[in-house]
Amino acid sequence: MKFQLHPSSMEQLAKCGIAFERRSINGERTPPSARMVIGTAVDRAVRRNLQHKIDTGDLAPVEEVRDEARDALVNEWASGVKLDAEDQEDGINEGRALDMAVNLSSFHHSAAAPNIQPTHVARKWVLDVDGLDIQIAGEIDIQEGSRAIRDTKTSGKSPVKTLADESLQLSTYALAVRQIDGAVPAKVVLDYLVQTPKRGDMKLVQLESVRREEHLQPVLERIAMFDRIIRSGIFTPAPIGSWWCSAKFCAFHETCRYAAKPVTVAMPSLERQLADSIFQKGGSL
Repeated sequence: MKFQLHPSSMEQLAKCGIAFERRSINGERTPPSARMVIGTAVDRAVRRNLQHKIDTGDLAPVEEVRDEARDALVNEWASGVKLDAEDQEDGINEGRALDMAVNLSSFHHSAAAPNIQPTHVARKWVLDVDGLDIQIAGEIDIQEGSRAIRDTKTSGKSPVKTLADESLQLSTYALAVRQIDGAVPAKVVLDYLVQTPKRGDMKLVQLESVRREEHLQPVLERIAMFDRIIRSGIFTPAPIGSWWCSAKFCAFHETCRYAAKPVTVAMPSLERQLADSIFQKGGSL
């Protein structure tokens, strides 16, 4: 069976070969952060809601959506969570995470879902690429036929406006839909559900972009390069100074032999420095 490369692992390999090797090749697993678990719970609730719309033509009752988010959060949390620096800074514990997941799911139900006309939810796909030893595989969050590919995200702050334009994930999804359905959808969309950590204010930020044929060739070139890297078994660490090479953004940072660790140096007090200077000059206090 060929090795399957997913969009998330493609993005990880592009950033840091060591993290990719440890997770995707060696199978090392680390507990998710609280925000990751919140995102998973919201995603489950959104999918249930939109699948109900596909099946019946109407959205599911909001109580069912809230229950789905609640159950998913509780189950995911019970499997193990590691609060990262951002979680701790924002004061997120299980109770608060539960409230955030439920509230964001309800918010999507009222703010985003009524305007989405889904044809597929959690659409799985696998592609063979001629001449390569790997397959490309993934799961499209939401597809609206030939109109759009959508992916739901949760965040504590507004996203950078160019994210949809630059997303390798969305480009790979567009490539998959072209191969499966015969055409690239008219647009790709990131639906960001933003809840501020302090006040808890919520807003919907929708980032839209397009993918045309000329946008897909660079994706194929990257896939070919990833195939060569994986076959070679040579994985390089993230560039020194990369923002993602930190304990905040990488679960392997603490045990990575390539990661730069901050060093604290004890500095003498100003009074001590003055005393040492006087004694060295033969003076007295």
